[in-house]
Amino acid sequence: MNKENLVDLVSEMTIGEKVGQLNQFGASIYEKTDDAGIEKLIEDGKVGSLLFVKDVATLNKWQKIAVEKSRLHIPLLFANDIVHGVRTIFPTPLAESCSWEPDLARKTAELSALEGSALGYKWTYAPMVDVVRDSRWGRVMESFGEDTYLTSLFAQAKVEGFQGTGDKIDLNHMAACAKHFVAYGVAEAGKEYNTVSLSDWNLHNVYLPPFKACVDKNVASFMTAFNDLNGVPCTVNEMLLQDILRKLWKFNGVVVSDFGSLVETIAHGYSADESDAACLGVKNQLNIDMCSDVYVHAIENLVCSGVVSEQEIDKLVLAVLELKMRLGLFENPYTDEQREKQDLYKKETLQVALESAEKSIVLLKNDGVLPLGKDKKILVLGELANSRRELHGNWAADGTAEHTKTILESLTELYDVDYIAGFGIRNFDKKALSNTAVNWAKYDSIIVVAGESFIESGEAAAKTNISLSDAQKAALSFILQKKVPTVLLLVNGRPLVLGKEIAEQCSAIVECWQLGIMASPAITNVISGRVVPEGKLTMSFPRATGQCPIYYNHFSTGRPYRSDDKFTSRYIDCEEGAMYPFGYGLSYTHFTYSDASCKKENDENKYVIYVTVENDGDHDGVETVQLYYNVKPSKPIRPVQELLRFKKIKLKSKTKEVIQFTISESDLNIDKSTNPKITFYVGGNSKDALEIKM
Repeated sequence: MNKENLVDLVSEMTIGEKVGQLNQFGASIYEKTDDAGIEKLIEDGKVGSLLFVKDVATLNKWQKIAVEKSRLHIPLLFANDIVHGVRTIFPTPLAESCSWEPDLARKTAELSALEGSALGYKWTYAPMVDVVRDSRWGRVMESFGEDTYLTSLFAQAKVEGFQGTGDKIDLNHMAACAKHFVAYGVAEAGKEYNTVSLSDWNLHNVYLPPFKACVDKNVASFMTAFNDLNGVPCTVNEMLLQDILRKLWKFNGVVVSDFGSLVETIAHGYSADESDAACLGVKNQLNIDMCSDVYVHAIENLVCSGVVSEQEIDKLVLAVLELKMRLGLFENPYTDEQREKQDLYKKETLQVALESAEKSIVLLKNDGVLPLGKDKKILVLGELANSRRELHGNWAADGTAEHTKTILESLTELYDVDYIAGFGIRNFDKKALSNTAVNWAKYDSIIVVAGESFIESGEAAAKTNISLSDAQKAALSFILQKKVPTVLLLVNGRPLVLGKEIAEQCSAIVECWQLGIMASPAITNVISGRVVPEGKLTMSFPRATGQCPIYYNHFSTGRPYRSDDKFTSRYIDCEEGAMYPFGYGLSYTHFTYSDASCKKENDENKYVIYVTVENDGDHDGVETVQLYYNVKPSKPIRPVQELLRFKKIKLKSKTKEVIQFTISESDLNIDKSTNPKITFYVGGNSKDALEIKM
């Protein structure tokens, strides 16, 4: 099959068959159409792709109808939201980004594609490349954090992992989809599906670059965002879909709406009715209408009335067929049902899941209690310690909890452990933790597991309060009064507000996120010292919900914060800055930075930055050396810091290494007409860094 064949195929199609290729059926359709009804539509060529088909036998059955019974034998394309695994669930994307290892993210995407394709899925709605800065928004767990550069690197890694690196996408890979185009993560007040107002500078410098990075890696598809952008719904936004995506970036792949978002342009108050919505979709080259039936209801009449030309429809259909050709579906439409036995839960996959989980864990505090010695008598508290499903997080595709150990089970394999549930997310049994019920003096350490349920993050999970629940805070306050060294393990999808009491009185705090199928072994390996923690935050942890959105790379105001001046940019009821800033993460060892310098190579317009990093602690460890910069004066103004490069290094105890970064002037995006001064910052996080003024 080649493009010329596809052009001929389009010429043979009726308008109804063309609309079928632009129509995706999904879960909402299953509620109103039985299998027989779907099969008749497939046979009639009225459906081009399907969402959430859950078993290979059904998938092959329906594919056979399309390939053998429909008039033109065009194969179906089966899709799913494979965000962080299919059966083997990896850490959530936000957690995984804390590894600062895009290459590892490439591996997890490739293994997700292997499992997904074994189940018949050839199109995933991932990666989500929205830059996110407001932890109230539930979908931050699907993101790679608050930084544009880091998000772009992870976005490209995921695209290559899902699709492979060639133009053709083989049987073990699948088409990726960059979503949500664009600025879905900027929803006003962090409220799901809310409106977005955004400056041109932020749009072009913060939120668009990760999508362009995906185009540069030949991503197969884009998904539009639910939100409007400055008054125009993204699903029919001419500036985004035509001017930027198609014309400026030369993207010629498939654009799909989000679930029902085309018909929702009516509720936005933008489209007058379904016919208007369909017309706007076609005119802005929206190839596939996901699950709203707008194209099905309206396109034929639009063509017959001359409002939309059939040539415009042909262009949309051809791109869909080209995607199917790129996936090899015309030659290999079926899924080998033996692959489900061969390619799921493979040893290599589980090992990568463990590695990813270990590297995603971030040590937020340690007063010397960690790592825990094997001779310790430990009391484990909290219902989350005995949960499996919560460890997977949201968007866990077809993952099942039966293959996942609880944190309690994993700890019991290594330590002398007692367990009392004591409290959950919504309940606190004070009697179960009373002095009568518990001999507190018996224990060397307490491990408390707290956080969020998986349904508290993801889509439709916005919050006005991102603190631990009242029940959990009350339980922690009660436990901390017992004066036993307490380790807090956080299982959550978003950065949380911990509060001063918890942050100061817990002996150690470990951000465990929702790490997937290998979460519990990874957590046990880290707190026992088998693995030295190396994760670094990719989203800032606020001190109070009212600080949201909070991010390191903000602009300076005309009155930047000063502790001794009330009339500067500040709150009167909260300390300045994040509780734990972007790039922050501790180790069981200690790294010292010194001798930071920069050499300008004028002939080549390059800057060479040097810094000495010494491991002066007692453990071997891994450090992520981070390079930031600032430019001023600048027109327009630039953020106070921007991440420029980073390097992960392994250092043995009592050794040091000189780290070098070579930066081209073009990397800095400098307007020389302002005679700018450059300042570099190099260190272990965005807040604590050595300054190099040029």
